Amino acid sequence: MRVEKRDRLAEQILPLLRCVRCKNGSLKLEPERILCSECSQAFPIYRGVPLMTLEPDAALAYSKDVVVENGYSEQWLDLIRKAGAGHVLDLGSGNNPSEFPNVVKMDVFALPNVDVVGRAEELPFVDCVFKTVFSGAVFEHLRDPFGAIGEVFRVLKARGEVYIETAFLQPVHAFPEHYFNMTLRGVERLCERFERLDSGVREHQAPSFTLRWILQSWLGKLPDAEREAFLRTTVSEILDEYGRNAFSKRWMTEFTRTDYEELAAGVYFHGYKPEKREAG
Repeated sequence: MRVEKRDRLAEQILPLLRCVRCKNGSLKLEPERILCSECSQAFPIYRGVPLMTLEPDAALAYSKDVVVENGYSEQWLDLIRKAGAGHVLDLGSGNNPSEFPNVVKMDVFALPNVDVVGRAEELPFVDCVFKTVFSGAVFEHLRDPFGAIGEVFRVLKARGEVYIETAFLQPVHAFPEHYFNMTLRGVERLCERFERLDSGVREHQAPSFTLRWILQSWLGKLPDAEREAFLRTTVSEILDEYGRNAFSKRWMTEFTRTDYEELAAGVYFHGYKPEKREAG
């Protein structure tokens, strides 16, 4: 472990942490782990990154093709500056190389530039410790976004600020999974415990990004000859084709089931209620 990272963990990160098993904040830093003094749960440290989760092996199960390594744009820097010296949580930071002493970068993967590994639905931080929590392109990937926003509420100081960006009309993009896209009203409902400062659509979330993303994804699934034909097809011809026959398979003849799931207009579930299991 680099001395600098060890010092940061000991001096800046450890005081913010709590055990995700017993919810106690009495933690001891040892050479290769963090130990809870209350329940004796041990959290391993991997290359300087504490794995504050009860499933630490999952933190290492990632592939490089899903790792985002963008630095902070001006939009995110504004939030960091506004927090002053207050603690800021970057929830789902990816392998962001930007460094600020008051910004804690958390992700589900033990990436080199991450400060803490944890789950959004079970944040490994003590109550009311952050001045700001922000998260970009993360909530669509959470199994329980409402549980996660409850955790954000818990770790924020009074009058602390939250800023969430999430997906609406975006194809499936699993990092590592993709669960819930949201409308504007959906993300407002998600965040209804907070006082609203603003909400809407940013420039980088404009409809043009939706159209480009869907078309690029669609093109990538077509055989070479069909791709060239599709590129020469006009919008009018596409609308006419599917207007005359909503169930036309044109430009989808080679689509797999996964391709359909990625770009589907809707999905379904069919199941049944299981019989009650006897105790024991």
